[in-house]
Amino acid sequence: MEKIAVAVLWHGMSPAEKSAACVEAVSEPMSGQVRESALYHLCREAFHSPNGHPNKEAEIKASVLRERLPDALIALRNLAQTHPAPEINTIKFRDELHALVTLCERKEREFGRPCILNMFFRLY
Repeated sequence: MEKIAVAVLWHGMSPAEKSAACVEAVSEPMSGQVRESALYHLCREAFHSPNGHPNKEAEIKASVLRERLPDALIALRNLAQTHPAPEINTIKFRDELHALVTLCERKEREFGRPCILNMFFRLY
């Protein structure tokens, strides 16, 4: 089964960190519609940035992600209620979205540039 995921990349990232980012991305398997809707509310630029690669990515300021997080969580809750499925672990995914935004805030402070959110599909 293929699911949408996101990796957080930042300027100054080591090759080992890049490799780990793709493995440790938002990874909770869940209904594609629920996951995609929540991620779209959080990082919509990554869904609309044709960059010539199979993956889509966008550099988004952490303050923008923090501002959008409540809408992403509302979308997650609403869709999980209207599309119940046993594989949806909304609590874990909610925590992963919070962690993603917190990581972006920390890395933006550390390196002085917004992180790049890279959307990709994974097989589960």
